[in-house]
Amino acid sequence: MPVIQMEETKSFLSNLKSSEELALELVTGNNAEGKPHYALLLLPVNKVKELKIALSMKDIVLEDYGQVMARGDGHEPPADLVEDILGLLTAK
Repeated sequence: MPVIQMEETKSFLSNLKSSEELALELVTGNNAEGKPHYALLLLPVNKVKELKIALSMKDIVLEDYGQVMARGDGHEPPADLVEDILGLLTAK
């Protein structure tokens, strides 16, 4: 089961402006071995378009765009993982 990257996420969030809106994007592709792989990327909304353009053109380093919350094998993350991440992000 993939693990949510809590410490890295806290650091990422602390470096954002308090008014900055965030998006949680599912990024899929193949890993270095050619197997299906996914990542859940938390990033500022204003970087989503830039991310999508970059993904269509080349291999990228996801961390250049935001914080990878979780990654794993396959094209879809487990539903409970997505629910856990959304719960953490919306918790007050």
